[in-house]
Amino acid sequence: MRLLQTLGDRLGKALAGEISQDQFERRPTELVGLELFFLSVYALEQVFRIGVLGKEWLISKDGVAWTNLCDFAIVAFGVFDAVVAAEINENEGRDSRGSLLLRMLRLTRVVKSVRLLRVIGLFRQLRSLMDSFYASIAALSWSLIMLLICQLIAALILCQSVIPYLLESKDHDLKVWTYERYGTFSRSMYTFFEITFSGGWPSNVRPLLDVSYWYAVPCLTYVILVVFAALRLITALFVRSTLQVLAKDAGQAVLERLQQTAELQEKLVELFCDGDMDGDRALNLDEWRSLLSHKEILQYMSVLEVDVHDAETLFHLLDDGDGVLTFSEFCEGIPKIRGPARSLDIIALQHNLEEVRADCQDILLQMEALTESHSERESSHARHLKVFGPNVGQAQRGILLDLRAKASAMQSLEMEPGEPESGEVNRENWRAPFPTGSLLRCKKLGLCDTGSSGPTALQIPPAGESNGIGDMWCFLVFRLVNALLLRTSFNPDECLTVKYWQGPEVAHAWLFQEGHLTWEWEPCMAVRGVLHPGLFWALLALLPKSPWLVAYGPRLLQGALASLADGALWRAARALGGDGLARAVLAVQLGGWFQLYALPRTFSSSLEAVLAALSLEQLLAAPPRSAPRAALALGALQVALRPTAAGFWLAWAVAEMAKRRSRKQLQELILVGVSISGTVLAVSTLLDSLYYGGFCLVPWNFLRFNVLQDGSALYGSHPWYWYAEGLAVTLGTFLPFTCLGVVQALRRPLLWAPLLATGASLAVLSCASHKETYRFLLPHFPLFSLLTGLGLHAMRAGRWTLGLVFAPQAVAALFFCLVHQRGGEAVMGHLRQHPAESVFFLTACHATPFHSFVHGTKNMGFLDCSPGQGSPRDRFFQQPMAVLPELFPDALGSPAASEASKAEAPAPAEGRAMQCLEHRYQVKPQPLPEILVLWGGLLLKESAMSEWLEVNGYQLERFLADGIWSEGPYGLEMWPSFSIFRRKL
Repeated sequence: MRLLQTLGDRLGKALAGEISQDQFERRPTELVGLELFFLSVYALEQVFRIGVLGKEWLISKDGVAWTNLCDFAIVAFGVFDAVVAAEINENEGRDSRGSLLLRMLRLTRVVKSVRLLRVIGLFRQLRSLMDSFYASIAALSWSLIMLLICQLIAALILCQSVIPYLLESKDHDLKVWTYERYGTFSRSMYTFFEITFSGGWPSNVRPLLDVSYWYAVPCLTYVILVVFAALRLITALFVRSTLQVLAKDAGQAVLERLQQTAELQEKLVELFCDGDMDGDRALNLDEWRSLLSHKEILQYMSVLEVDVHDAETLFHLLDDGDGVLTFSEFCEGIPKIRGPARSLDIIALQHNLEEVRADCQDILLQMEALTESHSERESSHARHLKVFGPNVGQAQRGILLDLRAKASAMQSLEMEPGEPESGEVNRENWRAPFPTGSLLRCKKLGLCDTGSSGPTALQIPPAGESNGIGDMWCFLVFRLVNALLLRTSFNPDECLTVKYWQGPEVAHAWLFQEGHLTWEWEPCMAVRGVLHPGLFWALLALLPKSPWLVAYGPRLLQGALASLADGALWRAARALGGDGLARAVLAVQLGGWFQLYALPRTFSSSLEAVLAALSLEQLLAAPPRSAPRAALALGALQVALRPTAAGFWLAWAVAEMAKRRSRKQLQELILVGVSISGTVLAVSTLLDSLYYGGFCLVPWNFLRFNVLQDGSALYGSHPWYWYAEGLAVTLGTFLPFTCLGVVQALRRPLLWAPLLATGASLAVLSCASHKETYRFLLPHFPLFSLLTGLGLHAMRAGRWTLGLVFAPQAVAALFFCLVHQRGGEAVMGHLRQHPAESVFFLTACHATPFHSFVHGTKNMGFLDCSPGQGSPRDRFFQQPMAVLPELFPDALGSPAASEASKAEAPAPAEGRAMQCLEHRYQVKPQPLPEILVLWGGLLLKESAMSEWLEVNGYQLERFLADGIWSEGPYGLEMWPSFSIFRRKL
């Protein structure tokens, strides 16, 4: 509080001009020292807690100790702030992104105030208030949603209606007032927020009547229905919830009951001491009569709600038969006879009497029947021997044993608690083997069988085992054909870096020493790990060195891996809801345009999606409350491939820890998770360190560059709703069924943790200033396919509906897989068929594949596009004719080129993080290549370029269209293309 007060005072002086902005940003030394002192105290407190509590610091008797984890997170943020602040503050003068992140990080220190909530639990009234608040959260949420909808409708009506007035009115002051409150949707929305909650609606409504009296109709309607009626109904709802919570407050009821019991015991002790005249700590009948003969005692007993109309009867009720009332008999008996007789006691007594009466009648009837049947027993036995023969007893016993065996076997087959009521078979229950003692009864009923190894499970095939090999072959063939039909690029420029240049191109450079490593592989950056390209390196080492196989072998491998994702989703859906759900999920997985377009590509996100599908299957198949080891191992591989997957798995771990109440289960989950993730991280770190020649922690480098330094913003920034928009685009016609599937998933506890983790992961990704293309959604598509299948299965859509849903998906898949941006691979296909000694690309950054698609062509070059504003790519497309003489010094110039070469090129970008990349900003002189590949927009924008090509002997060899639209170096371009020029000597 003292720190905030001081900072506020300094801010006031800075606003008043008494101190400069630089003086304000420099925090006083005493405040910094005070902050470090309290941080040290908090850190020592955490160390002391961990040392004293041990395992109970993390896992208490009630489950996870969230308060300790919250305190630890606060201290960790403080230490992180103190350690990282110096490094980031060095860049504040040149780049404010890091300082902005640091300020946001410092805001987490206000979470320390949450520690005050612990004190609330010590006071009964405060605890009741907090319980009432927690119980009202659901009502609060729905109330806010209802009010938000009302405000939304009113804001749309008012904003739409005042626009004509703002365009035509000449009253400037009233027009400004109207615009400030209703001119835009956001202003109108906030105005109605003030009208609803501030009570100052006249000031926001009365001037509007000067525009037109007709505005009184919607405004007064809103005030009456929402401000007056709805808010009072909501208040009544909150009061009702509060009273219900107070009435059900078990802790308060226990305390009050204990207090009443203690007061009663004190009164009984006082009464017993008054009646014990001889001091033997017992009351005989005379002492009892003498005690109850006093009017004051009788009145006192009536206060205790004890009816004393017959002293002797009351004495015998309390006495155990020895003729005296001991202290314990008196104190224990009086509370039992307090108050009037309860209806429940009378009804129970009457019921017992009726049972006794019925039993007596049964005894009399049985006695009479026994007497009458005794004389007929011998003759009846003889008749039975004549009909059934001498073995009648054995036959009866056999029938009885058979019936008992059937009943016992059926009882052993009963489902466990929690079985779905819809009649669906729970695979976990049905697959459990029978105990040895129940095996004979199970065989009698024909429900199970035995083999050489002993008893087996029920003869119900587990999910995914029926025709599993045939299904996998179908999936494999489908995805291989899918991979071969892909002839387009996902997106030019930066995004292709991951598809070609971070996978097959890196593997080609490692194996054949021909290839280009982008700036991410510089030792000073080291933000890429070796696991993903290492997979393709192993494949290329085994394949024949055919140019076609080298180009498309990695994609075929990824297609084969994608078939594993299809099979995993098939098995998971079949286990979750049977064959009907499995068919729906498989139709979505194989028929979705985005999966067909992106899953077989050599993205790291594509491999991450495969691992996500396999881990989702393991999560759904894992026994309840157990640690899914296979799923955790697959998740650790995801994080090793791409650190952004950590958000999903951390959120999943928190959700799973919250569900577990047993200390043993929590310890198992934490121990297994830490051991598996630590092992995978250690192995990946070892491989990365061997490659980079020193210790290298790639996830930390990735976090430092993309989060702390916000280096990814150099590629551009996007709005926070980028991925929400991406879901609508990538799901397309599946979106309504996905939403329905989310509703269905909320009824299935197995899907709660993955659903929560996916939402948390997308929320974390949306916080970054730069958001990658929609391929970052690909790892979440296994769950989206499952949710969409759930929606389709619940909807039970007909053929026409399915046709309307899947037809647009098929059209989009054909367009994006065969037409959109097909120029990049077409260029490389032409170069494979018509090889050249040297090739240079004057195109957008990474718009085409490179060495990996033209195996054997060594002399290849392109314009480097490392992050920063001074890269050769940026300089060339800003002033192409000025950079050409620097790039090709042996080229013949043109008058236009000579004039343009005098222009000043932009300087490289500054920033400490980019200093190690300065050598990439330099334009390296090249001899004129045999083939130049040009971006089509360059020829349209720079007319002098055609003259320069003609002067240097280049002729157009091939014109290749690149689709309908594309994002090029000059922004969005229609009908983009590539032009291949060959030099004629």
